Amino acid sequence: MHSIAVFLAFLVLAASGVVIAEEITIAPLPASHRALPTAWEAADIAGSPVCGPDGSIYFVTGGYRGARFTRFDPATQRFEHLADLGSLSANRRISRSFRVTAPVVFDRRGDAWLGTMTVPAETGNERNGRLLRFSLEEMAFADSLEVAGRSVIGLGYDAGNDRLLILAAGQDTRLLGYGIVERTWTDYGAVSAGSLSAPAMAALDNGDAVIIGDGGAIYRFDAAVETLKKTDAALPAGSRALALAVIDGAACGITRERTLFRYDIHSGALNELGPIFSGLPETGEEPAPSEEAPHYSERMALFPGADGAICYAGFEPHQNLVVSCNPRTGAHALLGILSSPADRMCLMTVTGACRSADGRVYLAGSGAPGCGLYAFPPLPEETPWSTTERGYQCRHITDDSVRIDGDLADKVWQRLPPLRNFTIAQTAGAAHYATTAWLAWSDTRLYVAYRCEIDAIKAAGVERDDDIWRGECIELFLAPQGGDMPYYEIEIGPAGLVFDSRVPWYSWNEQGPMYQTWARAWNPDIRCQTQIQHDDTGKVTGWTIEASYPLAAFDGGAPRAGDVWLFDAFRIAHPAEGREEYQAWHPTYADYHKPHQFPKLVFAR
Repeated sequence: MHSIAVFLAFLVLAASGVVIAEEITIAPLPASHRALPTAWEAADIAGSPVCGPDGSIYFVTGGYRGARFTRFDPATQRFEHLADLGSLSANRRISRSFRVTAPVVFDRRGDAWLGTMTVPAETGNERNGRLLRFSLEEMAFADSLEVAGRSVIGLGYDAGNDRLLILAAGQDTRLLGYGIVERTWTDYGAVSAGSLSAPAMAALDNGDAVIIGDGGAIYRFDAAVETLKKTDAALPAGSRALALAVIDGAACGITRERTLFRYDIHSGALNELGPIFSGLPETGEEPAPSEEAPHYSERMALFPGADGAICYAGFEPHQNLVVSCNPRTGAHALLGILSSPADRMCLMTVTGACRSADGRVYLAGSGAPGCGLYAFPPLPEETPWSTTERGYQCRHITDDSVRIDGDLADKVWQRLPPLRNFTIAQTAGAAHYATTAWLAWSDTRLYVAYRCEIDAIKAAGVERDDDIWRGECIELFLAPQGGDMPYYEIEIGPAGLVFDSRVPWYSWNEQGPMYQTWARAWNPDIRCQTQIQHDDTGKVTGWTIEASYPLAAFDGGAPRAGDVWLFDAFRIAHPAEGREEYQAWHPTYADYHKPHQFPKLVFAR
């Protein structure tokens, strides 16, 4: 990967007063991105992801159509929807107030516990905050316990006493205990006269906990004697934490004033480790000051690094930067920037982080790459990664077995498995106009055939790389190196006009000004012929196409038997009357540019 260089100017405090320009090299962080399925319509990931007892990564996705309890299995690299957490109000302000904010915790039986916030009365569906127990054995929620009049904003687990620690916010904010076996509640006292916002508690493995209370006061819960006490240490007056986590046995956090701190729970020492992102460039806009709870653009993630280092990542104004701090020296070092495989910075809202059993770090968030997880070191890419196991066996043929003339009478097409039952791409609903396609490959070329039913021919464009997608056309998308890598879009209309493009990265903001540039930069030797079909009265009934593409023109060159690419077959059907149909063999539940949703194209002899 190439580096992204940023130039900063700083003032050297010397007699000369000379301004010196220093080059700061920001290298992309070696990481792989895995996006949640588009059909889930996930808006973000609530709270921090957590590594479960089975090595999977557990978290909750948020969205205005509902929230989901989800896990990601690093072995299979698949997301699994475990359970629904209910629908949200259509009012966005109210919707934000109902979410799982406390991190997921696991008890010694391997059950997962989640805490929810209170739903206000104005939603018409008022409910108190709850503790939810999810049984991995039964794969269902097994308990739902009401936390009367309070929202759960922090969760911890005391394994020695088999007890949950709950930071519950209502008219005041209190630390509660829940004995799982006895099913008993204990009130350990208040840490705030008002309702605190998450994050405000970090729980250690031994059941001790650190809480940031009123005015930056630091409270300690001692699990051995079951007491909550205000310590002599405190953050700057009026401060609060944007992030709080246990790292190397200490509570580490980031204040609203963007200062990193470390609190040693045993010695009581509070060390300020300097401002975060010190000396690094701003890659986003500074969020507007607010006295309300930390909003979406202020979320920060903390996770342990090597040798006790404190690592952090955040959103505005230093979007996508991942930094490490040595707590002994206070030195901050840039680890890298989250970017796309094409070295484009894909802006990402980081909402949390965790370290897995295999030592990888998972950063959760949403943004241009899609809502999902960044993993580093990168996950293995033995085969192209996709969110579906659906696939098509692309069989090997000889070049002389197909005559490119648009007539599908060649015997080879009769022997190949067809792609049938195209649906509406956005909804998976039934299409009105039938589409059938076939794919095959030789040592040098990829062969494609389509049969399209339609009652009129409405073609668009007059020359290569025109916007033929504005009319009737077929489209084949190919991602030879997986969903994280550049992919190819090849469209052909009924008149044989071609639009072909290598898409190095994709977002709606960049597709508009860049798509013609990408198309004109990639024009391989595509051979195609079409034929229009009519009935006995001369009325149009459809059209057919045969085409072949040179395999050497794709990233990685020609495949070998057993290789796997990602692909999807699409068609835009323009009838004589009514609206066009955006069809897909495998629905993307969005536009066509969703390579992580593509099925697998398996090359077979």
